[in-house]
Amino acid sequence: MIDRSRYRADVATLSLWRRGTAGLELLVVVALVGLEALWVDGPPVPFLIAVGATVGLVES
Repeated sequence: MIDRSRYRADVATLSLWRRGTAGLELLVVVALVGLEALWVDGPPVPFLIAVGATVGLVES
């Protein structure tokens, strides 16, 4: 006999993690757009690459 209630709880937990991750990624994008708008010369490319790499590592 397979206990499916435990599987559903795990799927629900993963769904919450996915939403949280998507929300944090959106927050990073909004922060970078705001930074671009307020920064006179704009953020340097190495900075943007570092932010992108960090978000990518945290995501995986």
